[in-house]
Amino acid sequence: MRIYLLLTLVTLFGLFFFQCKSTSANKNDDPKNATLKKLGEEKYGASAHYIPSPGKSYVLCYKKEKGNSVKSTQKTVDFFVFETQSNKTVYENNLQNGYVKWFSDYQLEMFLVPGIMPANKSKDDFITIYNLKNNTSIKKSTITGGNKD
Repeated sequence: MRIYLLLTLVTLFGLFFFQCKSTSANKNDDPKNATLKKLGEEKYGASAHYIPSPGKSYVLCYKKEKGNSVKSTQKTVDFFVFETQSNKTVYENNLQNGYVKWFSDYQLEMFLVPGIMPANKSKDDFITIYNLKNNTSIKKSTITGGNKD
């Protein structure tokens, strides 16, 4: 009875292991993934990170690194956006001491740290929403009404 149970567990584990391996192999065979990964590694090396947009139409590829000196607290975020349908880079930029993330399927939210926040401003005044479809940008405060955080 114990041998039967042991064989069953080994068989189930083996099936699970091989199924997971074949699924990941299929993802890497996608030509779009291969092009994106090649671009990311050429630009940012092994430290490239990939974040798909909510609708998977675009992929944000970025590298975040600290400043050049030991005392530097500034961080640079280098990034580009890859459109999955056209298989091309559609936007590229970098930010000093900020962040970039998805705002919607085709809009990026980019925050530039102001240094000292003015009393009459909110964080949204320093956040830019960039539209990848029409290459325009607006301040987030115009969308949110400029409410303070």
